[in-house]
Amino acid sequence: NRINDDGSGYLWNERDSSSGEIAGIAVVNDGNSVAHTDTRNDQLIMRDADTGDEQWSVSDPSDHLRATSDGKLLATSLFYGELTAYSTEVNESTGEPEQLWQNDMDYRTQFIKIHPDGDSLYYGGNDGVGLIELETGSTEWHIDRYNPTSDVEGTVNAGAVEPDSGDLFYNDRSDGAFKRIDDSGDLVGEYTDSSSSYRHTSMHIGPRGYIYTSGAANQVHKFSQTFSEEWAYDIDNNPYKGYDTLTVDANQNVYVGDYTSGGTVYSIDGEKGELNWRYTPTRSGSDRIVGTAAL
Repeated sequence: NRINDDGSGYLWNERDSSSGEIAGIAVVNDGNSVAHTDTRNDQLIMRDADTGDEQWSVSDPSDHLRATSDGKLLATSLFYGELTAYSTEVNESTGEPEQLWQNDMDYRTQFIKIHPDGDSLYYGGNDGVGLIELETGSTEWHIDRYNPTSDVEGTVNAGAVEPDSGDLFYNDRSDGAFKRIDDSGDLVGEYTDSSSSYRHTSMHIGPRGYIYTSGAANQVHKFSQTFSEEWAYDIDNNPYKGYDTLTVDANQNVYVGDYTSGGTVYSIDGEKGELNWRYTPTRSGSDRIVGTAAL
């Protein structure tokens, strides 16, 4: 679905008859196109952002997507391991986008985030955290979940990149803490996780603090830059673990989908923690909202 800005309805709706699940979403080509995964049918699809018309599709089992400013579309999966870079433009001779490279990492990835310099990408998952160089797809460093010599090791559920420093801020489920590391993999800071939740699902860093979703508590949280909680908003069901369910736009509005049957999208004022609107599509009760993106 592409939902209206005020949540009053949708501009277009595209649906696969086999009940696909849309997890990863990325806005590309200056907002003219939107790419998304279909995790039940193992498809990566590019659509026209204004009409929803399909521009191309390829077979790909990914559930996370990120787009770079130089025309790469990055796709990876919690279960299948590979990180694949595609061109966002279609090859006229094949009718498909070019696959630029593939990194056969197998770290059960929970998130991927692009470094502000645009040249590298952080990842985190059940088996640790690391950094990948985006020109060739080579791994610059990886810190294993069980590394006894590192304070950074652990099961990494959700993370976000601080835009000024390029540091990665993430939740370490193993230690019950939030950690901050630089792009060399060195620990910068560590903060107690006061939420008592191990199911943090996605995270964003804005100009005034940190926003994250908690699957166990069915909440969206906002913390200040000094890590004191500013607000928590209850939603009907858990934001789904391992997917890109959280989006924050330039006006600090927070968008999140829940995993209840039928599915609901929430728009929350990121400054006040108050509901702007909620939208529940009229469709099959088995559908769930597991991915969001803002144009």
